[in-house]
Amino acid sequence: AMYMNAKAYTEVCEILKYIPEEDYNKIPKDYIQILEKNKDKNYMFKLDEKKTLEKQHILRETKIILAVIYKKYWATPEEQKIINKKIKFDIEQSEIKKQEKYKTNDIFKKD
Repeated sequence: AMYMNAKAYTEVCEILKYIPEEDYNKIPKDYIQILEKNKDKNYMFKLDEKKTLEKQHILRETKIILAVIYKKYWATPEEQKIINKKIKFDIEQSEIKKQEKYKTNDIFKKD
């Protein structure tokens, strides 16, 4: 996960300040240290407490990291199954879209 945007790490570190302590403690300390060490120290991000997480202006990478944290450390086994199915479905859908795109490209190549 080292290719991730340093700004995303900054946003995740800030968001994690607002979660319940018992949830925070489920995240391994070394994982938090990686986030802290690699965040963009010059990037100022403030969470708007009046808005839900969906309504915040956060980076796509931030959402991905939070989803990974949720799946790995907070989700129940039942939720993990649902998340895995959703991820599998999303991957399959993107593969189908790619194949369709290449098929249309092939049509133009024949002439």
